[in-house]
Amino acid sequence: MLKNTVPGTLEMLLYLDILTYFPEFAHGSYETAGDFVKEYLQTPASKRPTTMFSGFCHDERSGIVEIMEKLPCFDRLMSLRIVYRPSDKDNYNSLCFAEDVLLPDGKITKRNVCVIIGCNYRLGEYSCGGVLTNTWADNFLGAVQADTPEQQSILSFFDKAVAAAKKDLPENAELSITVSGHSKAGNMAQYITILRENVSRCISFDGQGFSGGFLRKYREQIMRRGSKIVSVCPDVSITGSLLHRIENARTVNVRTAFLREKGAHIVPLYYHIPVSVLDKYGKFRKRTKQSYALNDILRRLSELPENAARFLPFWDSERALKSIGTAVMYYFKGSAAAAFWEISDPHALFLLAIGLIDAAVLTPVTLQRRLCKLRANQKS
Repeated sequence: MLKNTVPGTLEMLLYLDILTYFPEFAHGSYETAGDFVKEYLQTPASKRPTTMFSGFCHDERSGIVEIMEKLPCFDRLMSLRIVYRPSDKDNYNSLCFAEDVLLPDGKITKRNVCVIIGCNYRLGEYSCGGVLTNTWADNFLGAVQADTPEQQSILSFFDKAVAAAKKDLPENAELSITVSGHSKAGNMAQYITILRENVSRCISFDGQGFSGGFLRKYREQIMRRGSKIVSVCPDVSITGSLLHRIENARTVNVRTAFLREKGAHIVPLYYHIPVSVLDKYGKFRKRTKQSYALNDILRRLSELPENAARFLPFWDSERALKSIGTAVMYYFKGSAAAAFWEISDPHALFLLAIGLIDAAVLTPVTLQRRLCKLRANQKS
């Protein structure tokens, strides 16, 4: 079915990232990635588990089901062993996979380890490292904190996962560790890479950047390890555009069209669904140098809380961001009253107000610059 179009390692990592959006996969008792895929496809469509994206774009329409149907063709992915999974106390969907490279005599010469980070947006508030948090609030706090509770917590998971993956590995065998994640999980994959020297490479799919405080605090580690990071983003990147990027990381922009073909192009959030960068064969679409004005606007707005905090000592940026993040969580859970209560916090309202003012001033300027650049390119 996919003759001469078999996806490579990068596509396989994105497939694994998609699988972590099924909490049932990470917290199940499957031995391989293929076990879950087979069970999923054998289950009637009406009873199948769904991803977090199904709330605003059903998995059938978004293309996730179509990708799931292609996965049995990829023997390498289907045979990946799960060597470590989250415990009942872990509030994320991360998994560690391993595959052995064998010599003709059967001895292990190399073990490839893939630590796939996954977030769980279906949970409410919970304790993470002794701190009450939730994934949405943690997302927003990353704009002003150097280390968020969930970022710190994922380090413990990574260390335990690597220890499990090294079990029974011969001393002379090579260990290659790849970390990957999509969206917030991509951010945490980058975080692990900067703070842990044993990572061989990191593939972040549309993962947001970091606060200025993070860049200053880990400047030396970034200089040594940032080049291990490859950030793959759609041309309309509503998450990968946010905050400060790791300067020595490599960014690859991919043209999106899959969802555009389905008439969903007017909603930027659709471009964040992982399959938006894949073609009908499950391979990455063409790379592009094109970047939309929306990306620049979002980056500027995401840096606003940190910039405002420097000049407004009376304003509590962390309180404001946590309130907004918690409000978003309640909104997606259908609790409009709880969301309104959180967003009515004075510090949150102040941030929203200056954000609207900034956007009103910024948007025309950004669009004008884009227009001038386009005209200059056409003349040249």
